[in-house]
Amino acid sequence: MKSFYSLIVLSLFFLQINAQSTFEDVITIFSQSCSSNSCHGASANHPLKLEGDPETVYNNIMNVDVLNAVAADKGNKYIVPGEPTQSFLYRKINRTLYSQDVISSDEGQSMPQAVELSDIEKETIRQWILWGAPFEGTVHNATALEDYYTNGGLDRVEPLPVPEPGTGFQIYLGTIFLEPEEEIEIMKKEFIPIGDSLEITSFEVRMNEFSHHYALSRVLDPTAITSNPGFNVVDNFLTAFDFFNNSEFVTGSQTEENNYILPENVAFRWDTDFLFLNYHIKNYSTTGVLPAEGYVNLYTQPKGTAIKEMKTRTVTFAPANVFDLVIEPTGTDTTYVLEDFDPDSEDTLQIWRLMPHTHQYGVDYDMFLRNPDGTKGEQVYEGFYNYDLDFDQGFFDYAHATYRTFDEPLLVPYAHGLILEATYNNPTNETVTFGLTTDDEMFVGYYLYTILGPEDYITNINSSENFINGIEISPNPVSDLLSISHNLNVDAKIQLIDINGRVVSQFYHYDDNLMSFNIKELNDGPYMVQIRTSDNKIWTGKFIKN
Repeated sequence: MKSFYSLIVLSLFFLQINAQSTFEDVITIFSQSCSSNSCHGASANHPLKLEGDPETVYNNIMNVDVLNAVAADKGNKYIVPGEPTQSFLYRKINRTLYSQDVISSDEGQSMPQAVELSDIEKETIRQWILWGAPFEGTVHNATALEDYYTNGGLDRVEPLPVPEPGTGFQIYLGTIFLEPEEEIEIMKKEFIPIGDSLEITSFEVRMNEFSHHYALSRVLDPTAITSNPGFNVVDNFLTAFDFFNNSEFVTGSQTEENNYILPENVAFRWDTDFLFLNYHIKNYSTTGVLPAEGYVNLYTQPKGTAIKEMKTRTVTFAPANVFDLVIEPTGTDTTYVLEDFDPDSEDTLQIWRLMPHTHQYGVDYDMFLRNPDGTKGEQVYEGFYNYDLDFDQGFFDYAHATYRTFDEPLLVPYAHGLILEATYNNPTNETVTFGLTTDDEMFVGYYLYTILGPEDYITNINSSENFINGIEISPNPVSDLLSISHNLNVDAKIQLIDINGRVVSQFYHYDDNLMSFNIKELNDGPYMVQIRTSDNKIWTGKFIKN
């Protein structure tokens, strides 16, 4: 595995003197098919010249304006590094190889006219563009590409339907050709025109079954990006730093397909027009080439339509630094604990989705509410449970860990927070530490959340609303002693929440059917009562303190 990454690094950054570059392969294709004087030769009538020394040809096509007005209106240049769909020269020879890159009838004829290029030739040009269209160096796995188009390979991904115009965007990432048992992680900067005008209401993710993860993060500062156009191999911490420190996780998947419609009146928002796409794939097949690819649909509405903004949080194991994560080769379970809380926070988080992440030595992953005294409270994520299929599968599938999504938000005072536990078992003969491949390890947790606020309160509070789903709150209004009667017959947690969303009191119920709380010290005003039972049912009620 490490030798594979070494080869990628060498091919990307250190030109071997005796090796032919990918661009030389591209020039060879042009010279055989496109550079005659009747097409794009040195003395052809068309201003695009594909004949001459490599540097001249490179300068003739790289980020050069196109003549076709329709293609120009789409932002096309002859070649745009990293962007096949914006590279008109490639789109003219694509024909039907990739549906995303087909030219329209008003963009002229496909080229060359006399004979169609082979799929291997088309893909070679496309791969060169995807990897940044460099002048020197080899940039893709030509052997795997040729093997796939000659002998076939594993199945491609069934494309997601493209959103209707005005309803969203589709992002296609691919193709990356991997030989049997090869592994790679790449990232790519992607332009999506969302900015100040749109917000995200739902998303769909679809990728290869073998994929480890596909993540989207919004870029915080586009001017600070140091990565190259197109695909960048995440094989060193300098490249990873650009991704993890200049972006904020938005969504993703560790399963083949992952769809999520955000709660009503909730949306993602961001101010920049750039995303980082992060795709980690391992070809687990021992015989077939994997054409790794992924689709993401983002559905939008005018910005400001939703009442609340969906936020994300990334929690990483790093007591001093990430290298404190060490799994010794004992063949026994080792558990690491991560606490996420802020004792000074007055926010109550409404958690909508919990997401775990480890590599191959992860054998369990659990999440708990954190009690005020720092002990573990209610378990809210079980690593053995398949939340997509709704059953306990009896093991933690690190490569396809499922996400837990809540129909009603999990209320968590951030002053108390969460406790995350990841358990590892290393049966090898070598110590495993933090790293970027599945032969290394990670301990990361993600969650999607909103902040509880005044908009979550029911207005027009009065005594007729005291009886809510079998729970009675009295008296209302109340000055000192609040009583709650019920017939739950299960354990429950009771929270009193003020109009700013802060949990001002928290209690636990075990057996009695009448509870009384002294609220004399609370400020006057409206409050919400939330009762969450041990079987995860929720009741809410309102009262006024005066």
